[in-house]
Amino acid sequence: MTNDKDKSTNEDLSSEPSWTTRTFEHKVRVLLSDTDPKGDLRADALARYLHDAATLDIEETKLDRISIWVLRSMSIEVKENAHYLDSLRLVTYCSGTGKAWAQRSTDVYRYSEKIIDTRSIWVNVGGVRQGAKALPSQFFDVYGPDIGNIEVSAQHRLKTPKNSPIREDVFELRHSDLDVMDHVNNAIHLVFVEETLKRAGLHSEATPRSLLVEFRDALEIEPNQVTSTLFGVEEKVFHVELSQGSVKSRARVRFA
Repeated sequence: MTNDKDKSTNEDLSSEPSWTTRTFEHKVRVLLSDTDPKGDLRADALARYLHDAATLDIEETKLDRISIWVLRSMSIEVKENAHYLDSLRLVTYCSGTGKAWAQRSTDVYRYSEKIIDTRSIWVNVGGVRQGAKALPSQFFDVYGPDIGNIEVSAQHRLKTPKNSPIREDVFELRHSDLDVMDHVNNAIHLVFVEETLKRAGLHSEATPRSLLVEFRDALEIEPNQVTSTLFGVEEKVFHVELSQGSVKSRARVRFA
């Protein structure tokens, strides 16, 4: 449902921005297929929650009839882990724009406590596998004219480290990894990032606290293999690249 500020409520709504813009709320439970053996919410499951909140928000605004959005980057900051059977509340809103893209902020609450901050850049495209196009006027009608004054960049920041990689792994893609856009879903990138960290022994005792993923191109089901390359950047900070000939995505992970 769409949320307007209600001054009479005692619930923490600090996730809502101070400027005038639309906010949308999505509630989920952390269930069996969302967790690792420790009961922690996996990054790919969180990515699906974020996708769902964005999709339902755009569907309610009817902007899905005039725009197609492609995810360019996603930044996640974890303050506290979500666990099996937790009830979560996602509050999502537009927090900035560029010529052909918008930044979506989604704050994740467990009861009244905000435990995860996320920011993502979505590019408005003319169609599947087509180029970017300017944001339509209807976008600002929905999210507020002031949102156009908050400029954000869609430029990628991550580069391949110059040091030698720690390891390489090869994974196989499945047809079940495809989504309605007929490409490998973005959440699958995070599946391979997590699997890479696990195989390197980095996921056994520590928990990722921040994650930045930049999507350069879609993974293709043919060829059905993707190479994951792991680099050490600094203490507790690692870099993962997924490639099929060329680099398809890069991720920077910081552990607690």
